[in-house]
Amino acid sequence: MAAFQLRLKDKSDDEIAELAAPLQRICAAHEVAFVLNDNAPLAKRLGADGVHLGQGDGDVRDARALLGPSVQIGVTCHDSRHLAMEAGEAGADYVAFGAFYPTTTKETHHRPDPSILSWWTTVFMLPCVAIGASLPRMQRH
Repeated sequence: MAAFQLRLKDKSDDEIAELAAPLQRICAAHEVAFVLNDNAPLAKRLGADGVHLGQGDGDVRDARALLGPSVQIGVTCHDSRHLAMEAGEAGADYVAFGAFYPTTTKETHHRPDPSILSWWTTVFMLPCVAIGASLPRMQRH
């Protein structure tokens, strides 16, 4: 595993910081990047290796100015090639497409076709990731 993303939507910054500390130690011990979801100021406070921004979580340029050049910044782009290109132009280190599957953890309005991943990697050098979401349970026969 190259990176671990901490995503806690219903916790205060202080609660996230408390929960993040042991996870950051585990990540560091195994040379795994620790990425915080949605919150560039808290990522700075924690000394996180990266931050992942949703479309409503702030501007990539502002996050870069706050976090510096060595912190990884990723951006959710849903099913939009345009949003992904804008994120790349703004200085994102990677773009994320998805969710590709239904999930119960949040409401999703975009379901990209998986071909967007091969299109992106054919046209652009900037890495992309697939947001998978939670898969339906396997049925036993």
